This record gives sequence, structure tokens and C-alpha cells, in this order.
Amino acid sequence: MGFFLKFWALILGMIMAFFSSGTSKKPYEPKTEEVNGVIYKNCFLPEYVEYGGPSVSGDEPICYIPNEAEYWFGPQKGWYKITDSIIARGYQVNSGLEATGNRVYCRESDWDELKEFYGNMDNYVCFIHTKYYVNGELPEACEIDSELVDPVLWNKLMQFACDCYYERETGKNKAVELPIDRKSYNIDFYLYMESVDGLFGASSHNICEYKGEFYMERTYVEGHYQEAFKIPEELQGYIRELAEHYDNAVYHFNQ
Repeated sequence: MGFFLKFWALILGMIMAFFSSGTSKKPYEPKTEEVNGVIYKNCFLPEYVEYGGPSVSGDEPICYIPNEAEYWFGPQKGWYKITDSIIARGYQVNSGLEATGNRVYCRESDWDELKEFYGNMDNYVCFIHTKYYVNGELPEACEIDSELVDPVLWNKLMQFACDCYYERETGKNKAVELPIDRKSYNIDFYLYMESVDGLFGASSHNICEYKGEFYMERTYVEGHYQEAFKIPEELQGYIRELAEHYDNAVYHFNQ
């Protein structure tokens, strides 16, 4: 039995090493592609942003990608139009194991303008909401006042959520195990944003407070524990400010 357990641990270790290497964070740096004679460039979006506009799957691709087939994480076989300037590689824009901004390109001539637009928090509407029902009803999302949206801290929070999703665990972001008893949590909510043109947005994972500190939840292990990442200290106070300001969208477990 001891030999079997050691052998099985070795196999699991090899499997985890394979997936860890496949999901490690890569530099988010722009590159160009020529499509139908036009040069396009990606990474004009913040890394954490995802496409939230209408489906493009019903449209024919504007250009096929030779020698590439569909695979489990999403079709790659063509370039699909989002706007007159923006196209996506594969009609399932948010699929795969990479940031959406790597799959979304714009005309190189529009890159600086669009990067400035989508990098400006004034061009987003931000919300705070809960996924839990209270007395049989889901509370309405609260739009966050623009003066309470600190661009630096908000961007750091959304990037942290992105890093936790794509990097799994890193030297800075180590997952911890929290108890599954929801009575031990004071509040539970998430934050999200939508661009004013309705095309792009981002969301944190669910945020909970446990023993006075905020965590971003990752995986619920039935009957055992809630896996989560502790949110960096520099963001703890900002999250508490938002939670206390919009307590109708946050405090509900003990009411």
C-alpha cells in the first residue's frame, strides 16, 4: 500500500506540474497581425478586461486562419469583426487560457486612441453586488459613485483578480483554506465594471470578510473548505470603504 501511495503521489505531481507550467503568467505585451492587408495590434485593453458585447459567433469570419482547427478551449479558425476597428481571433472571444486582450485586436492606426479610451476609468461604470439571495430575493446591484472609484486601487484590485485566475498560485498570491461555515463570514459580495460602449468589462471573484480581513474566493471544496486568496494589504481599506458605503449590497448574512 505504501508503494502505491507514493506512486500515485508521483503521478499527481507530474500532472500538476504539467498544468502549472501551462497556466503560468506570460508577459502582457502587444504584437501585430496582418488581416486582409490591414495591420492590427492587440493588448490595447487592460489585461483583466473581457469582452461583454453581443455574440459574434453567428457571423462569418472576415478572414480564415490557415491550418488552424477548433479545439476544446475555443475556435481559432478565423478573425471575427467586433466593430469597424476591432476584431477578435476566434468567435469565442473570452475562451482559452489567456487574457482576452491577447485575442482582441484593433487597427494599428487606432491603437493609441483605443488604449487611452479603455485605460481610462472615466469610461466605465462600476458596480457592487452580491450573488446571494436575501429573504428569497436577489438585491439589486448598486452603481458605485464615480468619486469613490479610485482608478489606481480599482485597477490593482481587478488585476489581482485576473492574476489569481490565470496564474493560479504565485509567490505573492498563495491560496489559503477558509472554513465552509458561512456564519463565520460577515459580508460577501463582488465588484464589476462595464465600459460605456457596452463592449468590455471586468469582475472580481466573490469577496468575503473573514476575521476582519478580505479574501477573494476561488474554489469551494464541498464538505471541506473554501479556497481563497487574501487580498493585498494596500487594498483592504479601500474594499472596506466600498463595503461600508454600500452596505445594502453587502451586509446580509446576519440580518
